[in-house]
Amino acid sequence: MNNKKLRGQSFLDKVIQITGSVTAAIDMAIANGISITDDIEIGAVLNTTKIESKATKYKLRNKQPATDISVDEMNILILWILHYGSWLDEGIWIDNETWKDGEN
Repeated sequence: MNNKKLRGQSFLDKVIQITGSVTAAIDMAIANGISITDDIEIGAVLNTTKIESKATKYKLRNKQPATDISVDEMNILILWILHYGSWLDEGIWIDNETWKDGEN
């Protein structure tokens, strides 16, 4: 398992990738001398703690969660959503237009 932080990964992303569960965040933060909300540098190698969920870790074996985005990236995403809309589970676009198959 690669314990290096990659671009776009938050500390919690790394915790989930390494241990399989966010419940290990406090232990990993203590092991690394940081807060769970600290920004960590790209390439920083994190000390690990115990594996919390072998099933989740197995599912993530070839995946690298990356939910930490910059303000610039967030602004681009917001502009994209405002321009194109965004799908909600209730079948409604953010612009409140209800989607009906075959009618839109």
